[in-house]
Amino acid sequence: MPRMAGDRTVGENPAPTRGFLAAAYVVLLLLGAVLGVFGAFLSPAGPRIGGVLLPVGLVVAVVGNLAAGVLGLHSIGTRPGAAAPAIGWLTVVLPMGSTTPAGDLVLAGSLRSIAFLLLGSLAGAAVPTLGRPDRGVTALATRR
Repeated sequence: MPRMAGDRTVGENPAPTRGFLAAAYVVLLLLGAVLGVFGAFLSPAGPRIGGVLLPVGLVVAVVGNLAAGVLGLHSIGTRPGAAAPAIGWLTVVLPMGSTTPAGDLVLAGSLRSIAFLLLGSLAGAAVPTLGRPDRGVTALATRR
């Protein structure tokens, strides 16, 4: 069992500093926002197989949110760290589904846009829900 020195663990897995945690949360939120913008604008693009469009934005939403959540879980070690990219993604993507006063709309009410929002949200929620945190209150609860 590692020793505790102040609020940092001395041993094999030292606890991250507050500065690192703050920077990591900001980077993860921004990563989720960037994935949301790219995915929303790439939603109508993609290859056609047999006349059916395979949207690149949907792949970006699902694979990107899963990968960003895993990155957050492993870098921060808590469920909120895994959820940070999904929060950034939702913050950017949800307003894109509503019309601006000028009439602009990025995600129209099509099946493709609904699949993008639904599957992207589920992918963003999968890692915080199913992942096993290393630190935090939920990590202590899963060890018992």
